[in-house]
Amino acid sequence: MQITYIILTIMIFIFHILYQADLSFILLVFLLILPAVLFIILIIQSLSLKIYVSCTERSAERGKPEVIKVTLENRSIFPITVCRLNFRCKSFSQPDKPIQEKYSAAVPVSPLSKESVALKFTPSHCGYMDISAERAMIGDILGLTFLFRKLRFSDRIAVLPTIYPFGYELESEPSSGYDGDSLSESNSGDDPSEIFELREYRIGDGMNRIHWKLSTRGEELIVKELSLSISSRILIICDLGACKNSSEADMLLDITASLSSFLAGRRAAHTIAAASEGGSLIVSEVSDQESLASALTELCCGNIVSGSRITDDEYHMNAAELFRRGASRIIAVSPNDDKAFISELLKLSGEQRLTVLCSSRSENVSDSSGNDKELLSAEIIYSSAEELEEKFREFYSGSDK
Repeated sequence: MQITYIILTIMIFIFHILYQADLSFILLVFLLILPAVLFIILIIQSLSLKIYVSCTERSAERGKPEVIKVTLENRSIFPITVCRLNFRCKSFSQPDKPIQEKYSAAVPVSPLSKESVALKFTPSHCGYMDISAERAMIGDILGLTFLFRKLRFSDRIAVLPTIYPFGYELESEPSSGYDGDSLSESNSGDDPSEIFELREYRIGDGMNRIHWKLSTRGEELIVKELSLSISSRILIICDLGACKNSSEADMLLDITASLSSFLAGRRAAHTIAAASEGGSLIVSEVSDQESLASALTELCCGNIVSGSRITDDEYHMNAAELFRRGASRIIAVSPNDDKAFISELLKLSGEQRLTVLCSSRSENVSDSSGNDKELLSAEIIYSSAEELEEKFREFYSGSDK
């Protein structure tokens, strides 16, 4: 339209020079002041326009469309024929390799009315998305002048994995209490029901741990080490740091989410853990579907460092404390059957039963049924998220024994 306006103005100007008629002069003046008049109207429209932006959900499932709702309220008596909104979506499926996409929507608004539009986008990988509305461009009715308005909107949406439901019911239900918990034979803990061992006093020991009767018989103070209760809880280790790309991370999160959803539906309390930045761990307790959603959100939005694993030295203190909580079964979900990783998990797990769910095989480890004696005590199961129901029957059937 701007090119048409320029051509028309030049033609009227030439016509006025050639004929010097009153009509050509009036047309020329009209064309020259038209942009100024339209711009003044545009300023009034911009001041009278209210823009509301919101995300319909705080989380979205990978591969399913999410909606940004935009509402425009025109409080002026002039129609807004051109209002273009620009959005930027930055996906952090891998925090160090964000993927950026841009979206836009054009919305006309009648005088003294409201208009709403739903902008759909589909996240392709798990993680989180930072959505920001950069600006709105408002144009006059002829498209000659434009104004830009900054939009102060930003939001973060967790992109959650796909949960593959299990279509069967197990006959037995897990115990919700701790009456059936056993005691560790190799590690001490804080269960006062039984003394694990007696030893000499060390600086930092609590006074309530001193065995006063035995201490009075000798010259040294004797301290009681309490037993460690091994509960029926399950610990799921999500080895996200070992994933080489977003597709591997999606597979691991799908397996973790499907497994956790099944346990939550069976009222089996469990813990999900993953290595985060700075030697810290993401640890979430799950007992039902609501806490599962919170756990998955925390896992997908966590600062996962590429190449970091829970068995690394920087995580040793936090990992040792996590394993000392006494879960009866450890389930590690990993992209491959890395020998060094499984070996370190076995050292950390001690008496606890270890199952490793792998989405693929690597070349540096034999199958658990092979000749590698170091890994014979770990169950290594190869499964995709789609096959998990069938594979899960094999190892979960003995989890309550």
